[in-house]
Amino acid sequence: MKPNTGTVMARNAESWGRFLRQPRSNRQLLTVAEVAGYLTLSKRTVYRLIDEGELQAIKVTEGGHYRVPLSSVAQFLTRRSTQVEKAS
Repeated sequence: MKPNTGTVMARNAESWGRFLRQPRSNRQLLTVAEVAGYLTLSKRTVYRLIDEGELQAIKVTEGGHYRVPLSSVAQFLTRRSTQVEKAS
C-alpha cells in the first residue's frame, strides 16, 4: 500500500524543520542517504541530481561516496519552490 503523498510530505517537512532547528555543528555535510530522506527521493535520484549539477556535492572517495553541503540542499529547495510558484 502506497502512503498518501501529502502525509509523506508533511512528515518530511517536520523532519526537515527539526533538522534545521538543530544547533550549528559539524553536520554541515549530509550523506546521499540523508538528502534522499529529507527530500523524500530515492538515493538514485539524488545521485542523478548530483550528476546533472542540480545539487552540489563533494566526492569524498574514489568509490563514488559523496557529501552534500546543507547549503546546496537549501538552494535546491529554493529553486524548486520558485519553479512551482512560477508555474501556478
